[in-house]
Amino acid sequence: MIGLGGQQCFIENIRDRKLKNCPVTIDDAKNAFRIFGRNLNSIRGITKRKKTEDVPSNQRILLPPDIAKAQKNVTLCIDYMFLDKMTFLVTISRNLHFITIANITTRAMQLHCLPAMKNVTGLYKAPSFTIDAIHVDEEFKSLKQSLLEPDNILVNIAATNEHVPEIERVIRTIKERDCSTVYSLPFKRFPKILKRAMITKETTWLNSFKHTDHLSPILSRTIVTGLQVHFNTYSKVLIGVIGAYCKVHDKPTITNTKKFRTTPAKALNPTGNLQGRFLFLCH
Repeated sequence: MIGLGGQQCFIENIRDRKLKNCPVTIDDAKNAFRIFGRNLNSIRGITKRKKTEDVPSNQRILLPPDIAKAQKNVTLCIDYMFLDKMTFLVTISRNLHFITIANITTRAMQLHCLPAMKNVTGLYKAPSFTIDAIHVDEEFKSLKQSLLEPDNILVNIAATNEHVPEIERVIRTIKERDCSTVYSLPFKRFPKILKRAMITKETTWLNSFKHTDHLSPILSRTIVTGLQVHFNTYSKVLIGVIGAYCKVHDKPTITNTKKFRTTPAKALNPTGNLQGRFLFLCH
């Protein structure tokens, strides 16, 4: 009735008795805000983009010399994961226990699988690791020569009907966590973009905590990427809950209209940048 002002302004008006004979008390106002939250129409009408905060320099953590020396040579285990008619290329490094996952459209080895593998090997080269061996099953046999010639990597292929146990265990863990996330959400249908975000989220959190067999007290993600995990970065949207309903600022091209300043959206997962930005799914 009084124009959808902010919470603090509303409480001050009651406290200073600016509206005579108003039956609403300060406790009434505070309880209403606790129960209902901010007024959605107010959020739609007055939301503006916040100033981008400065990102501190030198956040990358240098690899300790003892770990760099002991774990210089990395062995990768690689396999496909199939989930909800989607294909993912999953890798895990022995000892470091760092997991990567990439959604690929087809299983064409030279066209999609090989570039995804090159991206993974490049990720390990940044902190001066050397991939000296890759363990795969027979399906990846055609890539053996492509990986050996440029990078001198030993490609070990499992025998017929055999699998690489490390990667099989990781795939099972990712699927189990994905099922847990599905059961925790109220949705009956899941768009592919949401499912991909869920898989990425599971992998991110698996990398964010120490593995039981890890040789170092430092997290695998920190060793490979040089970045630490911060609560404030990954938990800005309802403690990082995927699928959470949010009002996202959406600045219109023409600002002197009555168009909403926000868009209803579902939270997906963090982008991974230092500012802690999130990806969202909207209509």
